[in-house]
Amino acid sequence: MKEYVLNSGNYTKLELIVAKKLSNKIGKVSITSDDGNIRSIFLKYDDYEHKSFPVKQNTDYTIEFNGVNCVLAYLSGSDDILEKGVRFIRFDDNGIHIYDKDNMLTAYNQKFRNQIHFAPFKNWMNDPNGLCYYKGKYHMFYQYNPKEQKRGDMHWGHAVSNDLIRWIHLPIALFPQKELYNNDHFFGGAFSGSAVVNEDCMHLFLTRSFGSSDRTWERQWQTTCVSSDGINFSHEKVIIEETPEGVGMDFRDPMVFRKDNKWYMFIAGSHDGVAAVLCYSSIDLLNWEYEGPVIKEDRFDYRVAECPDAYEIDGKFVLVAGFINRGVRSKSNYKRRDTRYYIGNFENGKFTVEYSDLVDHGKDYYAVQSFVTSERVVSIGWNNDDALKHVVEKDSSNGTMSIPREISIKNGKLYQYPIREIEKLNDKILYRGSHENFIIYEHSDNLFRMDIEISNNTNFDISLTHNDTENMQLKYNGKTLELIIYKDETEENTTIIETSIINELTVFLDRSLVEIFINKGEYAAARRYYYEDAVHEIKVWFEKPEYIKNAKVTSLKSIW
Repeated sequence: MKEYVLNSGNYTKLELIVAKKLSNKIGKVSITSDDGNIRSIFLKYDDYEHKSFPVKQNTDYTIEFNGVNCVLAYLSGSDDILEKGVRFIRFDDNGIHIYDKDNMLTAYNQKFRNQIHFAPFKNWMNDPNGLCYYKGKYHMFYQYNPKEQKRGDMHWGHAVSNDLIRWIHLPIALFPQKELYNNDHFFGGAFSGSAVVNEDCMHLFLTRSFGSSDRTWERQWQTTCVSSDGINFSHEKVIIEETPEGVGMDFRDPMVFRKDNKWYMFIAGSHDGVAAVLCYSSIDLLNWEYEGPVIKEDRFDYRVAECPDAYEIDGKFVLVAGFINRGVRSKSNYKRRDTRYYIGNFENGKFTVEYSDLVDHGKDYYAVQSFVTSERVVSIGWNNDDALKHVVEKDSSNGTMSIPREISIKNGKLYQYPIREIEKLNDKILYRGSHENFIIYEHSDNLFRMDIEISNNTNFDISLTHNDTENMQLKYNGKTLELIIYKDETEENTTIIETSIINELTVFLDRSLVEIFINKGEYAAARRYYYEDAVHEIKVWFEKPEYIKNAKVTSLKSIW
């Protein structure tokens, strides 16, 4: 048995993700207030469960764990939760450790932990969900498994921001169905979805999923819940229970938007065996009518569509979707998933496509979703499609969100470029110059931004970081730009962008993730990497260095 003393501060709730230890028949958590009042819970299962204790503000509590593992703990329920966030607690043999917005950086200190990309306090994260601007805050929900650094039964994590760069952690918003707890035969939970603001309320739309752990069968249905404060949500209502004719068991990730005084919902899956995005319509957000498929993608050997996104920008309608490839993913048979955009016109439930291409050529940018305001569209994607390479670090996480990208359409193509607020993270200038090749030796960390303006096309070879066996290179031969991260990668996993003109290059390197933008967002590429004993050295070589109009390399500050 282990005891800890915790002061509740201005919070009113202690939330735990706990399970009994395998060696115990039963586990017990007790919390005793300074007036001697004791509350206890008993744990019968090896699987982790969410448990909550009400607490009085500014009160000392003694917490006892008897035969219990606690994987996540935090204080919540304060009046200023949107400003200060939750207060995380780590319990170990050395005592109790507290982390909140004022010292969060100390929790994000692992070697491969990204510093300018959002990640949960610990453990697994995937798709961004429910992106919306509500009552003066940007709200981002996300697929979350608080139990470990790999995928599991899905929760919705939650964070808010004033500027889309620095984020504040909020309580877990949605939890898996109770039937999934302590049951290794089944898998599911609160799958991906979206949010809209209507009549001063936030409406969440999501997929509930329940199926076999080997994914041989699965049932998925759509639900909604409502909040008037962005923190507390109503009970979910089922709004679409059955799949239409011709639709397989993949039927998920509702994206809701408003157009021409009507609500529309896009749901991803397949139709007649072909990857597809399906359309529903509604006048009240509760009763939905099936309109049919809006796209069916029978190219590229896709099996299922996922995570649709939709918005209007620069007079055009844009639909974005991710795609699962056919075949079983493994180390010997590994192919990255595509995310494609479609530009065209959407009227009365029908979509006419004029142009389509990849959203990201690095293919570590998936499940894209966007903040849509009157001023701009800003997209965020999940940076971890290559989960097979993840390196587990103690108290760290698996998965990040991309740098937010502002969207525009130019010459009929989708352009995406880091939002202007990212400049808040600029720190020290490591190099500034022109008309010369250059080397930056042993800068302090692999955390920097590089901007190069190029006056005329020329071949170049840029080394961003390296170790004894690997060298991250950007190589351009006047026709194709290649990003090389691992020498042994197959051709289909090497990032290649075909372009006859490069006049601008922007690179963000963040310890174990690189994001590249070409020609102010005409092309983008994000890739995860892990280099042990990385050398913090940058080498820039141009065949004709006189074509380097301007070059600047800047170290970056953490978002935490």
